[in-house]
Amino acid sequence: MIGFLQRLPVLVILAAVTALMMMIPAANASVAGHAAIARNFFYAGLLILVFCGLIGIATQANPRPPRSRATLLTMLGVYGILPPLMALPFAESLPDTGFFNAWWEMVSSLTTTGASLYSADLLPMPLHLWRAVVGSDDT
Repeated sequence: MIGFLQRLPVLVILAAVTALMMMIPAANASVAGHAAIARNFFYAGLLILVFCGLIGIATQANPRPPRSRATLLTMLGVYGILPPLMALPFAESLPDTGFFNAWWEMVSSLTTTGASLYSADLLPMPLHLWRAVVGSDDT
């Protein structure tokens, strides 16, 4: 199992960890009585986990040697792919927001810049928790 994980691309592992982190606000929303938000986070996390599993299986069939620019490509993937994945349940949980605003919020949380678009009293508590889990310091 450890050997399997060591051969996976780092971006696939990070996306899977992101999907597992989505279960934290899903559980919180379920306990707090926000069933729709819990469902959004649970299904988004499950969908991302399935895709990570499929990509992981596909990459195991054709292993490639490490390249010198792999770290730069991983950083590009972290800032280019992870925020849209993180924005999926956020955008679905706020019906009056668009995907761009949700993406902006997740980039803001991931980079801890504090450039939030929403005041604290407008967001339900599970979304505050998600912003905190992602890395925001202005929750």
